Amino acid sequence: MSLLQILRIIALAVACYVTRCSCYQLADSYNNKLRPNVGGPPVEVRVGLYIESLGAIKESTMDFRLTMYFREKWNDPRLAFNKTYERIYGADAGNIFWTPDLFFLYEKSGHRHDLTVPNIVTTIQPDGTVFRSSRISLTSACYMDLQRFPFDRQRCSLNIMSYSLSTKHMKLVTNDDDVETEEKLIIPSFVLKSIRTTNEDLVYSTGNFSLVKVIFTFQRQMQSFLLTVYIPSILLVTVAWLSFCIDAQAAPARVSLGITTVLTITTMTSGIQESLPVVTYAKAIDVWLAACLIFVFTALIEYALANYLLILNKKRKEAIEAAEASRKSSTTSRDSPPIKHGLSDEQLSRYRTQYAVPPKGQSTTNGSDEETQTAQIVVTPWTADRVDCLARHIYPAAFTLFNLIYWPVCIWMTPDYTDQ
Repeated sequence: MSLLQILRIIALAVACYVTRCSCYQLADSYNNKLRPNVGGPPVEVRVGLYIESLGAIKESTMDFRLTMYFREKWNDPRLAFNKTYERIYGADAGNIFWTPDLFFLYEKSGHRHDLTVPNIVTTIQPDGTVFRSSRISLTSACYMDLQRFPFDRQRCSLNIMSYSLSTKHMKLVTNDDDVETEEKLIIPSFVLKSIRTTNEDLVYSTGNFSLVKVIFTFQRQMQSFLLTVYIPSILLVTVAWLSFCIDAQAAPARVSLGITTVLTITTMTSGIQESLPVVTYAKAIDVWLAACLIFVFTALIEYALANYLLILNKKRKEAIEAAEASRKSSTTSRDSPPIKHGLSDEQLSRYRTQYAVPPKGQSTTNGSDEETQTAQIVVTPWTADRVDCLARHIYPAAFTLFNLIYWPVCIWMTPDYTDQ
C-alpha cells in the first residue's frame, strides 16, 4: 500500500470522526422533547411523498396499499452550526433531535423497511433545516362508492397529521409538486388519473390539528369485466332467444336449455357478489346481471306458456274431431246413442270456425246471415307457434332497448372526480 493511499484513509477517518462529534456536540445542550420555536409561532413541517408502487385496490376490504418514500422537512434554529461543514448526516439523528410525531389517519397496517439496513436518513443543513426520508409500506382505508361498478372512478386519500401537536404548535403544509411517482406505475385493474393535495384542519375536542391529504383518483379498467361478465351474459341471452326457434314439441331440448341459461346467470352473479362487499344499494353490474336473469327466465316462462297452448289446442282439436264423429254417426244411425264429447253446440260451432279455416279465396257469405256474423267476430286462437313467433321479435327488441339505455348511462354519466 502506497503512502498516498494511507494518507487518504487517515483523512477519511478523521473527517468521519469530526462529523460525528459535531453531531453530538450540537446535541449536548439540545432538548429533543421540545419543538422548535417553543413559545413562538408553530413550526412548519413540509410533507412530501415519492410513490414507488401502488398495490391492489380491494373492493372487498375497501383499502389500498402503497410503498413510498415519506419525506419531512422543517427548520430547527437550534441545530444551526458553523458553515465550515456543509451538512451533517446521521441515520440515528432521529433519536437525538426533535422530529414531528406524524401518523397516517385510517391506516390499517404498515411498517418501515429495514432490509438490509434501516431505510431512513436524516440530513441537517447549516441553517438548521432538517430533511428526513424513510421508506414505508402501508395499507390505508379507502371508502368506495360502488354504484357504477365496474364503470366507476374511485378516490382514495392518504391522510397525514400530528398525533399530539395542535395547530398552535405545528402546521403541516404540502402542494402537488411535493408528490412524485414512478414513471411506469402499474396498478392492477386501475389507471391512476390524477394526484391532488390539500391542507386542512381537523377539529377535535382536544384542539385543531393540521392535516395533509393526498388524493389519488383511479379509473377502473373494463377489459376484464367485458371478457368475463358482459360478453358471456350477452351470449347466454342470445342462446335463450334462439330457443324460440326450436319446435315447441321438443320439450326436453327447450326445458334443458332454459334451465341451463338461468343457472349459469345465477352462478355468474354469485361469483361477482363474493368478491364485493355487501352494500345497501344496487351496483351497475347488479342491474346488468338482474336484467339478463330476467330475460333468460322470461324465455323459460315463454316456453311454459307455449307448451300450455300446445296441449290446450291439442285437446280442443281432439274434442272437435270427437264431436264431428258423433254428428256423422248420429246422421247415419238415428237409433244408436250419440258419442258424448262434452261440448255444447255453441262451443262446437266456435271451435269448428276457428280450426276449419276456409281456403284462400273462398267466401264465407254463402250461409245464413247469422253464420256470417259469427264468422266475422271469430278471432284466430293463440297457438304455440304464434307465441314463439312474437317472442322471436319482441325478445331481441327489448334486449336491444335495454342496452341502448344501460351503456350510455353507465359510461357517459360517470362522474369525473379529476377536477373536483
